[in-house]
Amino acid sequence: MEYQRRVWDLEKQSGIVKCLIAMCGKDKQMLSTIAHKTELSTTVLHRAIQRLIDLELVDQDRSDKLRRYLVLTDKGQKIAEKLKEIDKIMIG
Repeated sequence: MEYQRRVWDLEKQSGIVKCLIAMCGKDKQMLSTIAHKTELSTTVLHRAIQRLIDLELVDQDRSDKLRRYLVLTDKGQKIAEKLKEIDKIMIG
C-alpha cells in the first residue's frame, strides 16, 4: 500500500504542530530558535523536526558549515499558515 500523507500524520509525533506554527513566516531558523519558541524537550523537538522532514514539510539548509538551518517547504508554509489561523480562532 502506498504511503499517504494526510493531516492525521501530523498527530503521530508530539510537537509537530508547535514547530510548524513557530516556523511560520520565517525564512530559515536554527534549531535552538525553534526550541526556545516551542519549549519542547530536545528529544521531542528532534523527533518532530525529523518527522516534518520525512513529510517534506521542512528542508535543511546546510550552506553554513557550522550551523544547520531549517526552512519550511512551500507545502509546509501553507499548512503552518492554516494552523496559525486555527490557533488564533481558538485563542478567541
